[in-house]
Amino acid sequence: MRPSGVLARCLRRPIGVWPAVYVTVGVLALTNVAGHRWGSPFGPLTAVAVSALLLGGLWWAGGTWAEAGLDPASFRRGARWAGVLDMRHAHCGAPVHVVVECAQEHVALAPRDVSARPGPGARRRE
Repeated sequence: MRPSGVLARCLRRPIGVWPAVYVTVGVLALTNVAGHRWGSPFGPLTAVAVSALLLGGLWWAGGTWAEAGLDPASFRRGARWAGVLDMRHAHCGAPVHVVVECAQEHVALAPRDVSARPGPGARRRE
């Protein structure tokens, strides 16, 4: 059964480049807000949902599994690269967890407590 009417017009493939960019930026912005609002308990669920939405946007824009890096040839190559880097503690072999902490208070910070700004190597735009 094919969608008809408004739904058929909304799901027409492929959409243009700029609508695909808007969808992608929108999904990433919503993910950022959700991550800062609800934090890490929903991290894995959010990652799966965002991956599905981004792949849906790729499909909607006329993309293929190969362009997403998920065709059989590139999937095998990616799976090999995924196992290349495994950070472990040199003394006991346990996995390493990266923690951001304040230089003055020496306490671990949540992502919402950290802001980024240009460092000393950044060039100023005139």
